[in-house]
Amino acid sequence: PIRPEILLSHVSRLWREIALSTPALWSAISIGCDEQWTRFGKLDSNSSVRVELLRKQHCLLRLWLERSGTHPLSIVLSYTDYAEQSELEHLITLVNLITSLSGRWEKVSVYTFPLVLNQISQVIPTKTPLLVHADLHNRSERQPWGVEDQVCLPSVPERMEFVCIKGLSLNVRRLEENRSWTRLTSFAYDPICIHPEPVDDKRFSIEDVYGLLDRCPNIERFVATIRSTSPPHSLPLGQRLELPSLTLFVLSTNSMMDF
Repeated sequence: PIRPEILLSHVSRLWREIALSTPALWSAISIGCDEQWTRFGKLDSNSSVRVELLRKQHCLLRLWLERSGTHPLSIVLSYTDYAEQSELEHLITLVNLITSLSGRWEKVSVYTFPLVLNQISQVIPTKTPLLVHADLHNRSERQPWGVEDQVCLPSVPERMEFVCIKGLSLNVRRLEENRSWTRLTSFAYDPICIHPEPVDDKRFSIEDVYGLLDRCPNIERFVATIRSTSPPHSLPLGQRLELPSLTLFVLSTNSMMDF
C-alpha cells in the first residue's frame, strides 16, 4: 500500500507544497517490513533482493528524515534474520542512522535479532529524552538460545508511558534505583517468549512485581512472566498498593506470546 503522505503529496501542486511543509506527515518511519520478502521464496536464495530493498529504504529514510525536520519520530523496525554479511552491513548502516537520531524518538517498535536489538536497547536509558513508547521484541530464531542471544535493557526512563518487552531481560536492580514512573500506564514483560529455558533466567519474582507496581501509581495494564507463584517472603506487611486505574493484571510462569 502507498503511504498516506505520498498520496497527499501527489494530489496537486498545492497539496504537495502543504505536505512537504508539514514535518509531522513524515515523522512515522518503517524499516524492514519482513512480509515484503515472503513472496520471494527462501531467505538464502534471495539475499540480493533484500539488500536492494535495504538500499532503497536507506534512501527513503534519509528523505523522510529531511522532510520531518525536527519533529519527534515514530520508528518501526522489523527485520528478523539475514542470510549474508552484506545484508547485515546494510542493515547496520540503517540502524546507525536511526540511533544517531535517538534524541528525536517518541515511539519505537523493534522486532529484530539480538545484534541489532542490543544496539537499540543500549540507547534507550540515556539518549532518548522524548521517548514515551517502547515495544521491543527479540526475534532470535536460533534454538536453543545461547548467551549471544540474550539482550538486556539496562533501565526504563521515568517518563515512559508504554513499555512492552519480549525476549529481553530487565536489570531489576537498576529498576529499583528509579523513584517512580508516574506516567507509565501499560507495562508488559516476558523475557522468555521464544525459548522456555534461557541461559540466564531474568523473570521477575513476586517481590520484583510488588516493587515495580509500588512505583507506578497510574498503571492501567500490567502483564509479566514471573519465576514462581509461591508466596512471597519479603513483602511489606500491612502495606496496600493503591492502583485505582488498574484494569488488567496478569502474572504467569509461562511465556505469554500474545500479550
